Amino acid sequence: MNVNSDLIQAYSSARYVICSDPLITLRVNEVSVELANLMITKAFCKAAFITAFNPFREILSADENDLRHKLLVEKINRLGLAAYDGFGSDESGEWPAEKSLLILDIKMSEAIKLAKDFGQNAILWIEEDAIPRLIITA
Repeated sequence: MNVNSDLIQAYSSARYVICSDPLITLRVNEVSVELANLMITKAFCKAAFITAFNPFREILSADENDLRHKLLVEKINRLGLAAYDGFGSDESGEWPAEKSLLILDIKMSEAIKLAKDFGQNAILWIEEDAIPRLIITA
């Protein structure tokens, strides 16, 4: 699938929420002090924010998306990785919120492979600076 500039803009302007206590909202290319604190507290130095919902922007039923999310969670558990639940959504509410995971201490190559396995065009990649960066995987 071709990821055009409109799609990149949509991904870049979305908000990505980590279901921690308190909730942490991420924005592409913006440092998150709250995320930096979580990284220090939980002792991880890299992470990826990934969804399994709506592959290649094809809107699936709630049941199909829930099954895909469950499969992603199972895959993360098999890999022995820790994760936080989360979701991604757009500001306008035109695109439905998508359950996601913030996967801790995953290698970038593993994260990109997961994204491709689940039909995702992009992930958020986070390193020690706590700045989420959009990585196109398609």
